[in-house]
Amino acid sequence: MISLTELRRKQMTDPEVQAAYDRLVPIFSVVAEMIDARLAARLTQPGIKARMGTSQSVVARLESDRHVLTFDMAARYVATIDRRIDIHPVPAR
Repeated sequence: MISLTELRRKQMTDPEVQAAYDRLVPIFSVVAEMIDARLAARLTQPGIKARMGTSQSVVARLESDRHVLTFDMAARYVATIDRRIDIHPVPAR
C-alpha cells in the first residue's frame, strides 16, 4: 500500500495537479485563519451560525477543505468576530 506522503509526492509531479494545488493554497490558508480567529474569539460553529444568521451546515462548509468559499461568505464570517479580510498581491515565486 502506498503512503499518503508518497501519493502526494507522485501526484505533484503532474504539472496540472501542481497548478490546481497552487491555486487552492491561498483559499486553504484563509480558511485556516478563519478557524483560528473563531477559536481565538472562543466561539463555536453554532456561535458563528447565530451571528451570521445562517445554518450550521453553511458554517461547516465554510470551514471545510471540500468547499471553495466565496469572498462574500468569508467576509460575512469574519465580520461576526469583528475582523475583516485583507488581501495583498505578492510576487509570484
